[in-house]
Amino acid sequence: MRVGIDYSVTAPAIYIERDDGTEKWYLMYDVLRLVRDTDQIQITRTGKYDSKLHRAIAIAEWAVNILTLEGVKKVNLESFSMGSNTGLSFDIGAHTGILFDRIFQAGIEVNFILQTTAKLSLTGKGGDKKDVMCDEFYKRRGWRFSDVLNTKPNESPENDLVDAYAVAHCDTVLDEKSTRKMFM
Repeated sequence: MRVGIDYSVTAPAIYIERDDGTEKWYLMYDVLRLVRDTDQIQITRTGKYDSKLHRAIAIAEWAVNILTLEGVKKVNLESFSMGSNTGLSFDIGAHTGILFDRIFQAGIEVNFILQTTAKLSLTGKGGDKKDVMCDEFYKRRGWRFSDVLNTKPNESPENDLVDAYAVAHCDTVLDEKSTRKMFM
């Protein structure tokens, strides 16, 4: 089983490739018209939260419920970037910490994946932009999330779903020293 999480405050995405080869993408998003559940994509609407903490807990519980229902034993989780220009670096760090705690409590092993490693696994270059990743996904798979969901190509939610796919396909396991540097 391959599992990848592209975790974000606004559009967390999970990709699961089961042992039988079937796939499922999960996304939490705030656009009502995108809420759906098909054989391959399940989109849950982001709830209304009275605080950032409640939002973080709800998203973490959403993710862990999916992992548990799917029988996941090990997950690749994209590490967060402190160099992010969105101004949400500390929020995503806190969210990821809550998610990691919930995953740990569920007994699921976590392998942290650097963003550059996820990009490298899909495009062959660690510095490629999200549009290049989405285009490479299309080349490999022959379809785009933007076509299926009727959204803009190369933007969220397409790039979030593609990121989760790329993270899942990283076979890199960090050595113990790197893992300690990445998280607590």
